[in-house]
Amino acid sequence: MRAIDADALIDSMNGEFTDHIEESRAITIVNDAPTIEAVSEWIPCSERLPEERQDVYVTVFWDGYGDTITAYGMRTQFGWLLWNTAEGELIKGYTVTAWMPLPKPYGERKGE
Repeated sequence: MRAIDADALIDSMNGEFTDHIEESRAITIVNDAPTIEAVSEWIPCSERLPEERQDVYVTVFWDGYGDTITAYGMRTQFGWLLWNTAEGELIKGYTVTAWMPLPKPYGERKGE
């Protein structure tokens, strides 16, 4: 399967049809076609925070190393619990700057 830009496809069809009904039907088919979920975007913590106890990826400024990393964690009523995904260790001394929801887990497609 490959994703397409439906808006660009509709724009490119302009003038390709012999009549308005044909054009309208093609646009309806494109608009009604199944879509895939967009890749999540990073959400700055200054805009909003995730639900409590929601597993998320975070962008963290890690004071201990003076570096920005991506980690896995959740927000609790007491603050953030974060794990360094590369080393599997609990992170201390950090500032969470942005977060994004985890993708849906892998699952076999039906019919394969």
